[in-house]
Amino acid sequence: MLSRKKLRMAQQYFYLSFVIYLSAVVYLLFFSRMDTPISLWNMVGRLDPDSIPNVNLVPFGTILCYLSCLIPGNAYAQVALCNLFGNFLIFLPMGFYLPLLTRHSRSAGNFALRMFLVTFSVEFIQLLTGLGTFDVDDMILNMAGGLLGYFSCADMAAAFQNLLAPGLAS
Repeated sequence: MLSRKKLRMAQQYFYLSFVIYLSAVVYLLFFSRMDTPISLWNMVGRLDPDSIPNVNLVPFGTILCYLSCLIPGNAYAQVALCNLFGNFLIFLPMGFYLPLLTRHSRSAGNFALRMFLVTFSVEFIQLLTGLGTFDVDDMILNMAGGLLGYFSCADMAAAFQNLLAPGLAS
């Protein structure tokens, strides 16, 4: 059993790791795409009536395109791999963090709803700011990564409970 002081310290490290993870996600999804420092007002101003923002609302269109690039010798194979796995992996840790940070995210349905809202918000902000595109396939891959993280976390929590108190596991 951990002492209160050690437990508190472990919680602080957990929160710090979440802040670092969230900072990395925000940087990768938004700030790494900026050519020059621009204010949010200027970014929103990029959406003028004459330009049509890049939007993909066709499920699996981009994913299938990327998958077709994954053949030996294809010049776009590295880009396709980076996009497919990057979108999948970037929200995988959210499956660990969200249920541990909020009680409301502990059931699979509530977690999936919150992941949908997070990924939709990211895509919408990218659309508004011009720092990316609104792509339903990114949402699918982000959700899949988050759900894999969630179900992996649930399995690890059950294994951890069995390790600590084998007689209490159900």
